[in-house]
Amino acid sequence: MNPQKRIRPMLSVREAFRMPQIILLPALLVSCGLIPLSLAAGTEITLRYLLGVGFATLVFGGLILFTIGIPAVHANTLRRDGVDGTAKILKKEKRERILITPTHNMAMEDAWVTFEFTPQGAEMALVLEAEISRGYGKLQEGKNAKIRYARGNPRIVRFEAEL
Repeated sequence: MNPQKRIRPMLSVREAFRMPQIILLPALLVSCGLIPLSLAAGTEITLRYLLGVGFATLVFGGLILFTIGIPAVHANTLRRDGVDGTAKILKKEKRERILITPTHNMAMEDAWVTFEFTPQGAEMALVLEAEISRGYGKLQEGKNAKIRYARGNPRIVRFEAEL
């Protein structure tokens, strides 16, 4: 059985202002600020110009929505409709990924956990995998871990060890 990916909510509002999300807000403000400046400078407004401005606004708005808005909504759902439970840790592993920069390549390791639990009212266990940034060392294969999941969407899960 292939595990599904967990939907990770924000742990707190402060998390929205960690890198790289914090770069998006000034980028959006600068791009929106350039619009009135360019209009005040007397540049000719053309259809191409308006399409470019609209596209830039959509791109930055979409980035903010996906990196800040959706995880915040999931965190609110978890807070509002969250159910406490336990999950069995099936597998812990470190996965390597390569970060390519103009000057050099860097190997980075990410911590992943595969776990299973049975949501309240469900007949079958749900097997999920999650990238864990904090609390990886506290989780042990074959042992149970405390979790909180959303009643309406059990893929929205937060481990107590991540707090």
